[in-house]
Amino acid sequence: MDGNLIEQRLLDSEEIEVLRTRVAENLGWRKLGYSAGGILIGLPPGTKKLSPVPSYGRDIKAAWEIVEFLALRGIRCQIEVKILGGSLRTYAVEIGDHTAPLSRSTSVWPAAALCLAFDLAEAQLT
Repeated sequence: MDGNLIEQRLLDSEEIEVLRTRVAENLGWRKLGYSAGGILIGLPPGTKKLSPVPSYGRDIKAAWEIVEFLALRGIRCQIEVKILGGSLRTYAVEIGDHTAPLSRSTSVWPAAALCLAFDLAEAQLT
């Protein structure tokens, strides 16, 4: 797998925002920028109307677009939840063939784990 493993760690707000932008671009968003009100906006794939960019790294519903994107291309995405005790969980995401995955990531946030794995695999998906 060529060293694409990300250790489990917490991401700060700035890292989540950078990841949000990268994921949006990888999903086909264009002309990304910030509105006067400080909201990240852009042109979603297949549209010509500016829209707010979803918070991919924080919102699992938004991050699920990654799973759909991969599924449409026949690319495997496995999500595993590990219970560490009590209510403490970690989420592991693996993209690509299980014998030679393109990427793996873990995070205490499921949306962030999806985004991290997708960001790592993106160069090999295009």
